[in-house]
Amino acid sequence: MDSNSTDRPAGLRKGLFGEIFAWALLIVFVIGLLTSIAPRLFFSAGQTVRIGLVGPMSGPEAELGRAMRAGVELIVERVNASAGEGKKPIEIIVRDDRSNPETARQQALDLADNTDVVAVLGHLGDATSEEAALVYAEKGLVAVTGSGGIPDLTANNKWAFRTGLTTSLQGTFLAHYMARVLEVEDLIVIHETDAFGLSLVDALENELSFLKRSGIADLPVKQKWGFNAGSPESEEVIAEVIGHLSSKYTGEMVFLAVHEDTAETLIPRIRDNPRLRFGNPIPYKILGPESLGKPSLIEAFSRLRREVQTPGIYSEGVYAVAPFLEDVANQRAQDFRRTYQSSYGRTPDAVAAGFRDAAAVVMEALSRLQTAPVDLAAARRGFPGSRATSTSISTATPSNPFRSPSTAIAGSSPRRSN
Repeated sequence: MDSNSTDRPAGLRKGLFGEIFAWALLIVFVIGLLTSIAPRLFFSAGQTVRIGLVGPMSGPEAELGRAMRAGVELIVERVNASAGEGKKPIEIIVRDDRSNPETARQQALDLADNTDVVAVLGHLGDATSEEAALVYAEKGLVAVTGSGGIPDLTANNKWAFRTGLTTSLQGTFLAHYMARVLEVEDLIVIHETDAFGLSLVDALENELSFLKRSGIADLPVKQKWGFNAGSPESEEVIAEVIGHLSSKYTGEMVFLAVHEDTAETLIPRIRDNPRLRFGNPIPYKILGPESLGKPSLIEAFSRLRREVQTPGIYSEGVYAVAPFLEDVANQRAQDFRRTYQSSYGRTPDAVAAGFRDAAAVVMEALSRLQTAPVDLAAARRGFPGSRATSTSISTATPSNPFRSPSTAIAGSSPRRSN
């Protein structure tokens, strides 16, 4: 079929672009179920709306890919089940990028060249999202990721959106949390020197500087180390860090701006320092982004010999930003948790919640388009400018970040994990 045919939804990309632009930028994350979406969809009989879903459906991160898919399926199934007579359901086209940037680019090309696809949900990590985003921007296809990450992904690409927390927002929030809530007096910063670590530290230091200039709080960074994980020089830097932490303790907080795999080895090394205080390891409290709170990291600690012998030696006193806390969630979040657990037999994690929210953004945009089949081609090109009314349960937006710190921070002890 010719790509310029009016019964193909190439133009729905533009329409959805218009729908999502003003609304999605207001969302940091949402964890509730949207209501009354399907009744507003305006697709006539025979018309199928296809949305791509791309993530690690196989390989080492396949479990995260399954969580992505499960979160998306929850809302799509709700829409499809509620579709009235003459309405055609949403169809999800699942693609596997194995968390590999080159594979992600190939999958993005495949979806972008398919003019039946009006939007994409994905990808999971920054590396795959950045590679694919170049393709989507060139081809004019909206992509919404449900995971957190670096701000550059969306800052310079009008076709890319995220519902997760950016590293900049996490760094900004953690500056307030340490300085104003925990009332930390001295801070040690350890970070990776990639875009992830640098954006976290830049946001942290900028906000600490603002708090000091404003007379609100004064939290000095006492020491700072940066390293390129995996490089020959990284071990030398980490050894220097461990040596410093072992030599003297005056109650500093350690801020770790590192990825999960780095935290898996670095945190035990900090806690395994040879110097004891009252017969116990020096009790440095450690705080960082959501990468420090992932269940897989806690599970990795639980397999270590010292953690088995002394539960909590690595995990207690480690705090991380948490986009989804059941203990303080409202009724919509509780409904989401129950529905997910009933459907999949497990508790939803932040990945499932994030991509369920990404799907909700796209569904809401579609519901606002009110687009007839003959107009789908034009609608695809207008996706980002559309306005929608949020029915999320999120309490955090860029203009109203985390009024209650307890809704965004959680200890990473196994006893408090799901």
